[in-house]
Amino acid sequence: MKKLLISMLLLLSLNAFAQDYKPLENEFGIGLKAAGIWPLISQPIQAVIDTLQLRAMYTLNEKMTFRADFGFYGGNKKNQVETENSLVTLSEKQSGFIFAPGVEYHFAGTEMLDPFVGASLGLNFQGKKKTTSTSQFSSTTYEIYEEEPGNLKFDFLIISGFRFFVLERFSLGLEAGFGYQLSTKKGKEIYTVQNESEVSNITQTNGGFRTGGLAFHLSYFFGEMN
Repeated sequence: MKKLLISMLLLLSLNAFAQDYKPLENEFGIGLKAAGIWPLISQPIQAVIDTLQLRAMYTLNEKMTFRADFGFYGGNKKNQVETENSLVTLSEKQSGFIFAPGVEYHFAGTEMLDPFVGASLGLNFQGKKKTTSTSQFSSTTYEIYEEEPGNLKFDFLIISGFRFFVLERFSLGLEAGFGYQLSTKKGKEIYTVQNESEVSNITQTNGGFRTGGLAFHLSYFFGEMN
């Protein structure tokens, strides 16, 4: 019995050391990406939810991984400030989506640490931004309405990061990016005060280098797909 127990423990130990923490070739994975660790701690829950993106991944081999990030955000944001003589209400509506395919090149690292560099192309569409500010003074109500046209942003980022596999095929990680962004905005801008409106046409194109910020991500790979 003693020899049998020793043999079983030895087999279990060898199996534990033989685990493939990292994904191998021809594996699919999913993940969640958010904008950094500090925003996750310091921002309200709705702001955190707006930063979340779903990530799909495919490992071509142990060196190359293809990925794509998808994100949707929007809804209503409302703030109120009350003083002794007034109440100011600010509401904002805007929605949009993000799609960012990319590729990663992975280095050897360690059994659990998986560093990589890569590149991504991002498409970020933001719809019209509608802001209403209502101020109430005793029996008087003062309202301002602003509407800005939506905009379209294109990103090309060089990325660098790592995944740390805390369990078999499940990892936590960080990444950062630097690259170029082109933003275009075209449409009507509306500014209304007490039912009197000013309308102007806007056409803007801006470009420049930017940092992609620090992103935190969770990843899980399903194993080899035949």
